[in-house]
Amino acid sequence: MTVFEPRPGLSPLGDSDRITEQADLKDGKIVDFDIDDFHIKKPKHLQYLNEVINFMIARLDGRPWEVSLDGFASHGSSTSDAGHNQILSEKREQETEKFLRKGIGSSIPAHLLKFNTKFHGFEQSPLNLEIPAFRSVRIAVHRPGLPPPPLPPPKPPGSTLFQIRLVKSVSFNAGFGAGSAEHDEATFEITDLAAGKTATYHYRGAGRALGFPSPPLIPSVTRGGPFRVFFTSKPVELTDFAGDAEYTQDPLAAHLQTKSALLRAKGATTLPPGSIEVPTGPSKSTTISSTTRGSLTLRSIL
Repeated sequence: MTVFEPRPGLSPLGDSDRITEQADLKDGKIVDFDIDDFHIKKPKHLQYLNEVINFMIARLDGRPWEVSLDGFASHGSSTSDAGHNQILSEKREQETEKFLRKGIGSSIPAHLLKFNTKFHGFEQSPLNLEIPAFRSVRIAVHRPGLPPPPLPPPKPPGSTLFQIRLVKSVSFNAGFGAGSAEHDEATFEITDLAAGKTATYHYRGAGRALGFPSPPLIPSVTRGGPFRVFFTSKPVELTDFAGDAEYTQDPLAAHLQTKSALLRAKGATTLPPGSIEVPTGPSKSTTISSTTRGSLTLRSIL
């Protein structure tokens, strides 16, 4: 059994149950067990395990079959310490073996069928992530002594290399002096440099500003500037940046601090820690500096 799991779609397994099928080898997996559950109950699990049973029975020719099982458990939930995951992995293997034995019944003589639960179907991959397809069992049907090799660990989902730019920012200040009320509306673009995709976000927030004497509700407008590269401490996806945020404007630059629940759930922060400095373009401002708190909403990914 394996505590840490690969990421489907980015690993050699892909999203399909099947890895490979040959005359004397059927190598696949059942994925997406419920969190902390080990029961065989989902239709896609039942369908694939029945395919495995039919594969062995149809090719019965007097030679024995060996079924190698490797159970996996995600390493991202609140209960996922190593001991818990070990037990959960073993239970998933046991349930899979139980289902296969029951389905085969007497169709394959006992001396022609062996189950191996010491199979390590994947190289260890210490990913601290809670991903549904990590919760799985790899099932390799093969002739005795000829199991398929372990698959290499996958790349984690997402990226750690991004760039950000301000498209436009509009601020409304309700007075002047220290502590005057501020309302900000801003558009940002963040590009995942590994995936080559760019997301557009809308920021809306309220807070306080240090303003110049001016008529109330005269907007400050800041135009966009160049992209600024930044990193994250762990791989994240563009959707993870949406959520709570803090936006600070001063005479030299803007600063955006993302505080989304998705980033926190992945234990990820932007690097260097804290806010991201975002270069700005020309500005027509009625404030010296301001800080607002609000939310960053994802509008599109292209």
